[in-house]
Amino acid sequence: MRFFVIILIALLCFACSSDESANESADKNSERIPTQESWNSDYRVTEDGLLKAIMFARHTRKYSDKKETLMDTLKVDFYDEHGIKTTTLTSYFGKINDQNKNMVARDSVVAINEDGTMLETEELHWNNRTRKITTEKFVTITTKDEIIKGYGLESDQNLKNYKIFEPVINADAKKVKSEKK
Repeated sequence: MRFFVIILIALLCFACSSDESANESADKNSERIPTQESWNSDYRVTEDGLLKAIMFARHTRKYSDKKETLMDTLKVDFYDEHGIKTTTLTSYFGKINDQNKNMVARDSVVAINEDGTMLETEELHWNNRTRKITTEKFVTITTKDEIIKGYGLESDQNLKNYKIFEPVINADAKKVKSEKK
């Protein structure tokens, strides 16, 4: 009889600990479940009735509790005040702050404007309020006349007026400060 009581207590303890770990696991998984999810979707961003951007993503996940939207295989077309497409940005990953609508693009980020100026980097931040793009990462800008490389960038979203904070002359040269406007 005593042996039976010990086994019963052990089973109860095991069952309680299993239930707790299952509940903890469910809580952790529920944090990862998006409130909205879609595939192959496009989103039109307007302001005062004017088209500002069209975003396409292969996979989108919105997390209301974190107030963020995550996008995989992202493409964004930016438009000017006249509704003319000015720049296209692509990346493998994007994150949008749902409160201020700022965006971070990561992993093989490429932005190309209507003149053919191309920006390549691994991470890019877009500020919705100022319509500027920035990064602290290494960048390469290719124009019809030159290739510029360096660390850190600030630009308008049209890639017309940009500043590279630490340009690199060549791989062996030291960094120098300069600005293109």
